[in-house]
Order: sequence, then C-alpha cells, then structure tokens
Amino acid sequence: MTTYRKRTDGTLVEGLEAFKALYPNTSFPKLITNDIITSYGFDEVSEGSHPSITPPYEYVESDGIKEVSGAWTQTYKVATYADSEKASIDANAAEGQRTKRTTLLAETDWSGGSDLTMSDDMKTYRQALRDVPTQAGFPHTVTWPTKPS
Repeated sequence: MTTYRKRTDGTLVEGLEAFKALYPNTSFPKLITNDIITSYGFDEVSEGSHPSITPPYEYVESDGIKEVSGAWTQTYKVATYADSEKASIDANAAEGQRTKRTTLLAETDWSGGSDLTMSDDMKTYRQALRDVPTQAGFPHTVTWPTKPS
C-alpha cells in the first residue's frame, strides 16, 4: 500500500482511498498519477531497503519516513526481541524440534520389537535422535542424524 506525505505538515496518509477521502467532493480520474498527488501538496513515500537480520532474535521495524536524496523514503532498522520474548521463541522452537525427534523415533520403534534384534546402526541413530537437545545451537540449529537403511 502506498503512503503519501503532506508537504505542509508531514501528515501521512496510507493508501489511495484514504487520500481520496480527504477530498470527498472531488471527482478523481480512474488512474491517479503522481502528478495529481503532487498537485494536492503530497509526495509519494517510496519503500526503503530492509536491513539484514540474524534470526531468531532480530527483526525489522520501521524507522520512520526520512528525506533521502530529495525524496521521502520509508526507512527500516534492526530491532531485537526482549528477553521474555526470546524465551518464548526458544520454547516454541524447542517444542517443534522435540516433536520432530519424537516422530522420527516412533518411525523406528518397530525395530526394537521383542522378536527382533536392533542393529548397531539403528541403536546409534536412535541415540543420536535422543541426543538432539544437547547439540550446540539447539533448538534453532539442529543437525539431524541420517536414518540407516
């Protein structure tokens, strides 16, 4: 959605419909050009670039409208979640990884039946799955073991 900035006082208007609503008694053409917007004392705000973030604790947020090289631009900055939000992010990620681990373990439960002898490869695989939460980087970075054939 395009944002427009009023030159006289910096008021921001979100979208063409909101712009047209400022002038209820005006009949605008079907295609409203930038020249029309400019004639009403507004400038279109261009979209600025988004900075790179390092997940999972960083996110992009608005840093306001700034004049850049003579044009108004929406700028962004990197923000960091609060500690309480980080704990929630970690808990949700850990729950998802543990659910995946439980599913992978369940897929191999048959190999441990009383009438079967579990291969050493399968024992190693299942132990590696149980050890997933002890990996460095858990729960955001997990190296999953390869299931033996």
